[in-house]
Amino acid sequence: MNKQQEQLLAEIESMSFEEARNKLASGAYGDIGSPNYNLCVSWLSLKEASLRDEHASAAARWARHAAYAAYAAAIIAAISSIITIVYMNKP
Repeated sequence: MNKQQEQLLAEIESMSFEEARNKLASGAYGDIGSPNYNLCVSWLSLKEASLRDEHASAAARWARHAAYAAYAAAIIAAISSIITIVYMNKP
């Protein structure tokens, strides 16, 4: 990677994902197929994949928390049923 490409990467990394995508679409980084354009597309693809992974990870984490909460609710319901049965059978 040459100095110009390093500077280009530093520039797009300092921007938000949307801002970098908009600048790429506007032609600010060269024509389609140019080395700078291809470098930016590659960076955006990697960044987008990283964002997708983060979102999937967060969704999995929330699903795990929901499963724990459902398990706790099932245990509480079972205990409640046992207590009800014990008190209903007292003379």
